[in-house]
Amino acid sequence: MDNDKVPEWLHPYTTFRNTWDVAVFIIVSYNCFFSPVQIMISYDVCDYSSFQFWFDMACDILFWVDTGLNFYFPFVDPETKAVVNNKKAIR
Repeated sequence: MDNDKVPEWLHPYTTFRNTWDVAVFIIVSYNCFFSPVQIMISYDVCDYSSFQFWFDMACDILFWVDTGLNFYFPFVDPETKAVVNNKKAIR
């Protein structure tokens, strides 16, 4: 494998990438609905033992991981429709 190319499992048409994109979409949808509800209810006390707290924390961690992975994910060039998998071009 060439050192200038990313691993095959990160390509845009793989099962991993499609599953990852769907998971991020679901989490974004969850946050779009429940964040305003939480602000409206205005929780004054943070309950660290609640499932919702830890689920929201896991969602935040997923967003940070997704942001980091986007510097490595190959993408489809909109003009040429070719997959760009060169590390320097991605970053």
